[in-house]
Amino acid sequence: MDETILFQAGNLKVSAIPYQLNFKFPFKLALSTRSYTDIVILKVQSGKITVYGEAALPPYLGASVQSTIDFYKSLDWNLILDFSLQESREMIDLASTADNAAKASISIALHDLHCQREDITLGDLYEIKSEKTSYSTYTIGISTEKELRRKLEEGKDFKIIKLKLGSDDDKDLIKAYKKHCQKPFCVDINQGYKPRDKAAEMGEFLLKNGVLFIEQPLPAEQFEEMAWVRERVDIPFIADESVKRLSDLRYAAEAFDGVNIKLMKSTGIAETYEMIAQSRKLNLKIVLGAMAESSLGNTAAAHFASLADWVDLDGPMLTSNDPFEGIIYSHGAIVLPSRAGVGAIPVKGMETDSKFIL
Repeated sequence: MDETILFQAGNLKVSAIPYQLNFKFPFKLALSTRSYTDIVILKVQSGKITVYGEAALPPYLGASVQSTIDFYKSLDWNLILDFSLQESREMIDLASTADNAAKASISIALHDLHCQREDITLGDLYEIKSEKTSYSTYTIGISTEKELRRKLEEGKDFKIIKLKLGSDDDKDLIKAYKKHCQKPFCVDINQGYKPRDKAAEMGEFLLKNGVLFIEQPLPAEQFEEMAWVRERVDIPFIADESVKRLSDLRYAAEAFDGVNIKLMKSTGIAETYEMIAQSRKLNLKIVLGAMAESSLGNTAAAHFASLADWVDLDGPMLTSNDPFEGIIYSHGAIVLPSRAGVGAIPVKGMETDSKFIL
């Protein structure tokens, strides 16, 4: 699809570019399977500086490429680019009660622009000084034993594996994993267990098999049922679909042990940082995750990796046509680029390729 010009005046230009991120393997979850993720790349040009944002649009978020572009079109870009980061954030959030990923893409781009102008990194802006090495999990969708072995080979440099569950064959998959791999592992059910007894029974099974934590076993709205399960199984339960924004955290604290915080759910960088701080106050464990974004979204999130208990930012390893470069992995350890701003830039050649216009 072609570039959509959203705003242009003087040396300022804002545009949107739809793109499909293709998975290396079909990404099978409890409730769906997909071979790609739609994203919209937001491009902001201000004088000699060009920055980008990313809206990743997995189906469960309920947004589409067209709805994202429509949201961009509804905004007053002249004011957004003139305001401070906080003023722009407030204005954008008031424009819609939804469109979280679109808001996140603007947050990424505006933070990048601000930091490049100041010649600082995103981590510098938020005064993140930790020298802690953070290791990302490597995610494997629901698989047969043969598929599992092939995916384990693909992720062999990673120290922690994340297994997607939620099928009738979950116990067999865990047995196959234990047969072929001895690395620590966690699981993500993606709301795949009903009723609560099933979640409790599988929780006990996973506990006996050494799982690190269990993510979102029940449907998002079932907080009371989740609290019931949590009382019966002594393992950390992490909320994902149940918690999107800062205001949701008060519900999570009563039913979960931790929360998976993502830029695309939270509306962007500032609220992600606030959610991390509030989660600590509520004694919630933190998984820093993503929606299988490109290296752009994952690099932006990775600046907060040292603040999390676990990190799930392996999207660039799962896709075959990443249009950006930034975050890299050294035996699963996250290594951030040293460039000012977010640190992600278009893959060489993408800036001039007429199909992408980056």
